[in-house]
Amino acid sequence: MPLERKNVLIQIAHERLKDATVLLKHKRYNGAVYLGGYVIECLLKAAICVQLRRDRLPAEYKTHELDALLRSSGLFAPLSAERSIYRHYHRVKTWSVELRYLGKRYATAEARQFLVAVKEVKQCILSKLSP
Repeated sequence: MPLERKNVLIQIAHERLKDATVLLKHKRYNGAVYLGGYVIECLLKAAICVQLRRDRLPAEYKTHELDALLRSSGLFAPLSAERSIYRHYHRVKTWSVELRYLGKRYATAEARQFLVAVKEVKQCILSKLSP
C-alpha cells in the first residue's frame, strides 16, 4: 500500500490524529502539534487525488506546504467561504514540517487549540471528499 494512495492518506490522517490526541494527553505538546499538522497535509493530498480523479498523488504534489496543497486541492473556495473553518485553517497553516527540528515549546492551551482547529478542518475536508 504505497503512501501516496488516496485511501491510505485518509487512513493515515485518522491514525495520526489519534496519536496526536494521546501525545496531548501526555503533555507532549510539540509532538501533538506536529502530528496534527501532518493530519491536514495528508487530507489535502487526498483531496488533490479526488480533484484530479486519480487514486495516487502525482509526484508534483509531494510537498509539505499546506497553502500550496490547499490551492491544488480545489477546497480553497469552500474553506475561505466558511468563516469558522477558515479561521481554524488559519491556525493550522502555521504548521510546517520544520517543526520537527525546532526547539519551540508549545504551551498546553496553544497545543489544545491547535488540535481543535485540526479536528474542525479535518471534518470539513472529509465532508468535501464524500460523494
